[in-house]
Amino acid sequence: MKNNILLITPENLKDYTPTDSNVDDKLITPFIINAQQIDLQTALGTNFYNELIDTVEDGTLTQVNRDFIEGYVQQYLIQKAYYYLLPNINIKSTNLGLLKSAGENSENALIEEVKMLREQVLNLSEFYLERIQKELVNNKDLYPTYTNDDTQNVEPNLNSYFNTMYIPNKNKNNC
Repeated sequence: MKNNILLITPENLKDYTPTDSNVDDKLITPFIINAQQIDLQTALGTNFYNELIDTVEDGTLTQVNRDFIEGYVQQYLIQKAYYYLLPNINIKSTNLGLLKSAGENSENALIEEVKMLREQVLNLSEFYLERIQKELVNNKDLYPTYTNDDTQNVEPNLNSYFNTMYIPNKNKNNC
């Protein structure tokens, strides 16, 4: 089942982010799946994404695709999964509703701090996404499935940065 194939592990996320090693893997895994199925599939397109997942699953991953996953995809997924994990790390869904946990000798982060951290992580993930896209565009011959089929469910997205900035025109004469 494709939902069970992870291109990174919860341990990867713990090793390369400030996530504590005692965070349960069951909490992290859904965010890895979201990062893969939503963000990575959008970046790669359905065909290339499925090729990577299928060949990882059946053990036929080519060296080119292994290098691509290890050199480009994994860092992106780590940051994107961490981005999704951040606001959810201390909030649990229970039969009593949403509960926020706080341990002894600890203090919950302020919402402003979480927003700032998420923005930093998002910027990092966008940097890694841009690296992925440059690799794919500059080496199309190595990744024929990337643009080969026009029957894809999701076309590859060539735009890496999604945030926009509005800069008002201070000159009233538009000059």
